Amino acid sequence: MGIIIDLYTYLIIKVCWGLIMNVSAKLQLRIPKEVCKSMEVDNYTKGNFKIILKCENNTSTLIIKTNTIGSLKSTLDDFFRCLNASLETYNILK
Repeated sequence: MGIIIDLYTYLIIKVCWGLIMNVSAKLQLRIPKEVCKSMEVDNYTKGNFKIILKCENNTSTLIIKTNTIGSLKSTLDDFFRCLNASLETYNILK
């Protein structure tokens, strides 16, 4: 079982006054409910930085909001590294 990212995936970059930058990403993922629930506890919000994983019926929604593209890339790298480990564990126990 692999990760499926729907075409609904998008990235928004806003620059206001050339000083403030907001970067948002929203991904629809199809992952097992058990894996999603275990990763949902890691939701984090502090200031302008947010990482939220919402577990719904057959899809999971990952929302990331940050100030820089580099921070978004690091967050996505970490998320998919953790997701890969979770899926491997899930497949072993299944």
